[in-house]
Amino acid sequence: MTSPVTTTTDPAPSPAPACPSCGSPLHLEHNGELDAWACPQGHGLGFTISEAYERMDEAEIRAIWQQARIAIPGPRACPICATTMVTVTVAPTSGAPATLGLDVCLADELVWFDAGELDAIPVDSNEAAANPEEDAHLAEITEQFGDALSEEWSARDSERMRDHLLHRLGTNTPES
Repeated sequence: MTSPVTTTTDPAPSPAPACPSCGSPLHLEHNGELDAWACPQGHGLGFTISEAYERMDEAEIRAIWQQARIAIPGPRACPICATTMVTVTVAPTSGAPATLGLDVCLADELVWFDAGELDAIPVDSNEAAANPEEDAHLAEITEQFGDALSEEWSARDSERMRDHLLHRLGTNTPES
């Protein structure tokens, strides 16, 4: 008895993400650490919640996501999967009235910013405010131990790299 022959076909390629305003194919752009899908016609851009941490404050991201989870569907389709996104309203700065209506795809965890909306949200530097006392203390430590610490770190990095390469080549690491 012969078994039935089955053929498989490759799935159809996914269409390129499209602008929810004009339908133009979006371009993936890189701005420092932030990767975003941008409309070539300038209608806006979108990025995932995980990418948002490269640009926005954690509290802002949390607020957007919490609102999105209970929001009702809006008028736009997601640029990635074409499901209907929800619309959330956020305040662009601390204490400002809630004036930005952002579109969020819960399935793709994508936030869409119309032209100019992202500019209204302050850039999060991800760094604590400078403390002159701590800066002076750090400068003192660097002055006293900087060269020795740099040399030690460099030696450790070299040793790790050597061990990693030896391991990749299947060679045992040398005994210390």
